[in-house]
Amino acid sequence: MKHLLTILLIFLSAGSTFAVSVGEIVPEIKVQGWINSNPLTLHALRGKLVVLEFWATWCPPCRRSIPHLIRLYKKMKDKPLAFLSLTSEPKSRILQFNRKNPDLKMPYPVGYGSRSSSRFEVQGIPHAFVIDKNGKLIWRGHPMSPGFEKAIQRALHIKKTTTSPTSGNRRGKDEGSDDKDG
Repeated sequence: MKHLLTILLIFLSAGSTFAVSVGEIVPEIKVQGWINSNPLTLHALRGKLVVLEFWATWCPPCRRSIPHLIRLYKKMKDKPLAFLSLTSEPKSRILQFNRKNPDLKMPYPVGYGSRSSSRFEVQGIPHAFVIDKNGKLIWRGHPMSPGFEKAIQRALHIKKTTTSPTSGNRRGKDEGSDDKDG
């Protein structure tokens, strides 16, 4: 089953025509439902910075990044910032994962049954996106990358940084913007 999901993710990513680069408006997300939230859309979250993460319960790097994301969420939950995690897995699998791994239960909205990864050209998970208050992508990459938290801090004007996330091609490990307006 794990291999089937991986192949499906690669197939969906390869055929993407909706890929988004830094500076572009991101496409809307599509999920079957939400855990920890009423229905959400990126459009409804305009005015807030959005951290959007793609993950799966069977993915060891995803499980390793969850505690970091939870700490970051708790540290910044009073800021104009929304955290969303999307998975293609069904609700039953997420609930089972939460029961078996209470320390990894995400306190922020988790969208299940998502088919949005191809729209964002996700080629591997975990993969995070930082979206500014106007719906434009300002950073993409691995959520454990040092550039991830720096991009959030810069967009929220929390801390001045002298370095920026790695810039470069659309498919690089991290892609960010030097734009301080977020």
